[in-house]
Order: sequence, then C-alpha cells, then structure tokens
Amino acid sequence: MFTGSAKLPPTKTPQPERLDEVYAALRKGLQSYLQVHQLELDSLGQQIRENKKNSRLGSLYELDKQVKAIERFMRRLEFHLSKVEELYEAYCIQRRLRDGASKMVAAFNSATGSKEARESLSEANKGYREYTEASG
Repeated sequence: MFTGSAKLPPTKTPQPERLDEVYAALRKGLQSYLQVHQLELDSLGQQIRENKKNSRLGSLYELDKQVKAIERFMRRLEFHLSKVEELYEAYCIQRRLRDGASKMVAAFNSATGSKEARESLSEANKGYREYTEASG
C-alpha cells in the first residue's frame, strides 16, 4: 500500500500569490453562500406573511423554526468570514515584515564590511528567518 521511498518535506517558502487566490475564492464562496441563505430567508419571510393572513399556525411554527435555523447558520458563516479576513490581514502584515527584512538583508549585503554592518546583517537575517517561519 505504501511505497518505501522517503519523501522530502515540502519547502516552507511562502506563496503569496497562491494565498491571495485561495483567500479570494474562499471569501467569494462564503459571501455567495450568505447571499443564497439571505434569499431563502426573504422567501420564508414572505411565506410567513402569507400564512399569517390565512392563519395557519402549524405551518407558521415550522417556518419560524426554519428561519431561526437559517439565521443561526448565517451568523456562523459571518463569523467564519470575519475569521478568514482576520487571518488574511495577519498574513499580509507578516508578508510585509518579511519583505522589509529581506530588503534590509540585501542593503546590508551591499554595504561595507564593518563589524557593525555584519552585526546588523546578522540581526536582519534573524528577523527574515523569523518572519519566514511565521508566514510559512
């Protein structure tokens, strides 16, 4: 069933373009799912108004239960959408920090070879590794 070959673990290099695509697709999907449920909620609201005129209490109770279930589900979707947006914003901050650290490393590499420059380069490399690990 399993092959005996040992695979190398995937590299942990950030893929910002791929993340942007996944984020956009996930956000679009959650928003469209919310829209569909909002339309269903509007339809149920219309049915409730019509049934009140006909005073059918049994169906009103069932429709009310459906409305409450859809509202709970929509709140959960909204919560997940806000969490996805929050995670994406945190990732963008890490990406900017990583890019800044990368530019600092490049600047220190092109600078003179003084002791202070080497120490600064060491610190910049350390920061770059930390931000890469945090975003990878």
